[in-house]
Amino acid sequence: MTHTYDPTTDIGRIRREIIREQSSTTALLTDEVIQSYLTDNDDDWRLAAAEVLDFYANNYIDRLQVMSDSGFSINGASMAAAMHNQANNLREKAAAAGDDNSGFDIAETDWETLI
Repeated sequence: MTHTYDPTTDIGRIRREIIREQSSTTALLTDEVIQSYLTDNDDDWRLAAAEVLDFYANNYIDRLQVMSDSGFSINGASMAAAMHNQANNLREKAAAAGDDNSGFDIAETDWETLI
């Protein structure tokens, strides 16, 4: 299983959105798993990243209720809500990117019949 971080690729763009995924020492997902998210989302990296964020958020809810140590506290529900919010923002951006507002598709023309 591999881990790469090249932000010019779709896998790298997904890792760019999730700080923990940028380093091979902290990442939970392999390139192959991230590719499966891309495949499931018709190769739209924003939608795939949103699903990865939801994956992380659900893990934080399950594992980190509220923890405190040495004056530092972590609230899993708050972290999960922030990740779900980021995921929804990516979904909105993906929807906006898919809507070019031109109002028409490319039409093919048979030039020989027009001349």
